[in-house]
Amino acid sequence: YGNPQLMNLGNPSIRLNNNDAAWSQGTLLFTVQVQNFAHRFWNSHLDESDRKNFFDPYVAFVLHLCRVWERQSNVVAVELFNEPPAGGLPELFQKAVNTRHDLFGFYGEVLKV
Repeated sequence: YGNPQLMNLGNPSIRLNNNDAAWSQGTLLFTVQVQNFAHRFWNSHLDESDRKNFFDPYVAFVLHLCRVWERQSNVVAVELFNEPPAGGLPELFQKAVNTRHDLFGFYGEVLKV
């Protein structure tokens, strides 16, 4: 529970799966795998199965980090994601335009815990 190795949504490695120009040219964020990952993860709190398998373990990991660092005066915050990717492309109007809404809903659910 909360093991970071189990937090890749069933994929062995985004890097291994995209060992091509997408990785070296900085376009990895636009691959279908990353787009699917982001959309699914930002909405994982809304689906019973995804909540159990992705959201709850992620929250457990964040809580673990907070507990580890709570007595360290030089740590002022735990960032949930550094530069979170958009999600839902190529489905621009069905998914991608809602990325920030989905992301902020995800952040809100994390903060409720």
